[in-house]
Amino acid sequence: MRSTFTSGADIRAGTKLSGCRYLRACINEALRISPPVTGTLWRQQDAADEGPLEIDGRFVPRGTHVAVSIFAVHHNPDYFPEPYAYRPERWLEADEERLRAMRYAYAPFSLGYRGCGGKAMAYLETNLLIAKALWFFDFERAAGEQAELGGGKPGARDGRDRPDEFQLYDSFASTHEGPMLRFRPRGDFCEELDEIETE
Repeated sequence: MRSTFTSGADIRAGTKLSGCRYLRACINEALRISPPVTGTLWRQQDAADEGPLEIDGRFVPRGTHVAVSIFAVHHNPDYFPEPYAYRPERWLEADEERLRAMRYAYAPFSLGYRGCGGKAMAYLETNLLIAKALWFFDFERAAGEQAELGGGKPGARDGRDRPDEFQLYDSFASTHEGPMLRFRPRGDFCEELDEIETE
């Protein structure tokens, strides 16, 4: 960032920022290792598809819910060699076939009509945030126990044994209280609504 831009104010949306290929590779690799939604997004065969559904040589009865977790796909060594290693360079490889395979398996924003409509905005905001943070700040890993926060524990038997892997916990849900709203008529506008409804 510091060799591409001349000032923090120079960091803004545009071709210079979008041309920072290594920045985008770092973001892609972070989203691959720690996808925003780790859980399984269930699907059924399209009702308009009259043919049989076959997955990996097995017939799947109509109405069966099927899915593969994005986390599992993103950590599949067939697509991403050394899947638990943070290697942004993998996104800059010259091997077009390898890149195509990775892009095919990369789905942190989901895919198809269920894909995130805000994907482009999320990338722009993330590019800006990281670029400005790297411009304005120096940083290093915290010392002591704080450096280990979020990592796996060696010897753990639940698959959470990699100390350099940020541990994710799936909770794809939301909850809130409020807001509570109270409505009251605004001037004579409600009378206009009554007239429209009677016409």
